[in-house]
Amino acid sequence: MKKLNNRDSINNSLQSNSTKDSLNLSKTTKFIKGFKEVIFGDADAYFNLGISYAQVGNYVMALKKFRKAVKIDPNEWGALYSIGKVYAKMGDYHSATKAYRDAIKLQPNNCLLHNNLGVALGEVGKLIQALNSFEEAIRINNEYAPSYFGIGLVNTKMGKFDDAVIAYENAIKLKPDYFQALCNLSVAYGRVGNYLLGIETCEKAINLKEDYVEAYYNLGNLLSKSLKPYKAIDAFSKAVDLDSQNIDSIINIGIENGILGKFSEAVKYFKMALELNPNHIKAIYNISVSLYLSGDKKAAYDRYEQLFKIRSEEHTSELQSH
Repeated sequence: MKKLNNRDSINNSLQSNSTKDSLNLSKTTKFIKGFKEVIFGDADAYFNLGISYAQVGNYVMALKKFRKAVKIDPNEWGALYSIGKVYAKMGDYHSATKAYRDAIKLQPNNCLLHNNLGVALGEVGKLIQALNSFEEAIRINNEYAPSYFGIGLVNTKMGKFDDAVIAYENAIKLKPDYFQALCNLSVAYGRVGNYLLGIETCEKAINLKEDYVEAYYNLGNLLSKSLKPYKAIDAFSKAVDLDSQNIDSIINIGIENGILGKFSEAVKYFKMALELNPNHIKAIYNISVSLYLSGDKKAAYDRYEQLFKIRSEEHTSELQSH
């Protein structure tokens, strides 16, 4: 396959072949035709165009260029892999799965392809197949940390938290600064009842990434389960400081204040959550309880009526959809 270097070399080529004194019209036309055949018949050129479009977020054009590269060169597995990645970015994991499978047919011993296939399969709920893909990636390269991380994710979704712990620990052994694995491991420790180790692990993740919202949220949950409401509030508050739209952390601050008997303070945070989402079931339920316990029974009943109305509408909608 003929490849072009850069724009300067193309321009130089044009200039050297289009001197007015040395070329007549027919020769110029022939050169341009040949030049187009090089550009538009080169799979690498389309592949590179696809990469450029993907980098600026133009996924539709990126897919067109990658498909053109595959059409020119059916063995262009890199373009198939890139199609999978673009579909994953777009949230279309079914299409991503197909693209990765097609790439694997060409590169069966590529651990990256098997790993990404596992991620896509996990996203569409095919957990056993996802697990098999991650395990195949590790068979090919047993030092590829992301595949152990993927196994941890799948086992967490399957409720196999002991297995998830082992998988995340293996990922961290290979990559000690793997803060996402540390964060997920902290949750898995919590699910097996080891809150202290979960807290320590979550703090390690935060030390590696100080603006890690999810880690502060997870830390808050672990501290809450360890019956440390003040520290839990601090952790949830940090998550909200980093992300003012983090409604789950806002609600949890309210819940922790309710545990401490600070019902007025709890109501304040539940109202903040309801400003973000007026129909948030958990926020409405908790504000009704806090209002009742603070003595404002009328407001509590009003909120409960709101909750009942939303639940009734949801039930009606579910019946109509069947």
